[in-house]
Amino acid sequence: MKLSKQALIVILIVSSVIFCVSSALTVYLFVSNKNNMNIWSDMPSYMSSTTVNGIGIPAISYSQQNKQVNNVDSRASIAEAMRTGTDDNLNKFTSKNESNGITSYYYDKSVTRIDVPGGSGNFACSRSYYYNYGILYAADIYSGAMHTKLYFSDGSMYRMISDDGTVHDMKFNDTDYQTIASFALYEGKELIKNKN
Repeated sequence: MKLSKQALIVILIVSSVIFCVSSALTVYLFVSNKNNMNIWSDMPSYMSSTTVNGIGIPAISYSQQNKQVNNVDSRASIAEAMRTGTDDNLNKFTSKNESNGITSYYYDKSVTRIDVPGGSGNFACSRSYYYNYGILYAADIYSGAMHTKLYFSDGSMYRMISDDGTVHDMKFNDTDYQTIASFALYEGKELIKNKN
């Protein structure tokens, strides 16, 4: 199929406009210094085709670093032990209720967990983000009895355990995996800004 010169020019112009708009939006999202509790105002209101626990997840423009992680099972075991320790001792931490129904938990002056209620950020599922001295290492996405676990290292999601128990390790070429990672990394990063 051969395209005419006019069709090629139109395609080139439309592609350039889309690229410029997405670049400008990305710069705006990451350079602007907004209150981190209003992070969802920057998120698009449309859903991706990806679902978590059967619920559509917002599509955002944020790329994880796609770093290969060694000793995935060991790392995930350590992260799970840290997550369990945080959950088991939550009543010993200082909690702070913030805007939009968000609750942050502090050990000393360091955030250990941030809970986001369902419906925030155009996403019906509730989320819990886990931090170790300001570094995101795990997240839970849940709705009712459905529960998905995410594991992070150095700005990359290296493991996702789906609600059905399926383990997905470093599926960097999988669109659904990338969409979930992008959403969680972006939201987790924005929530922790200026807290520690």
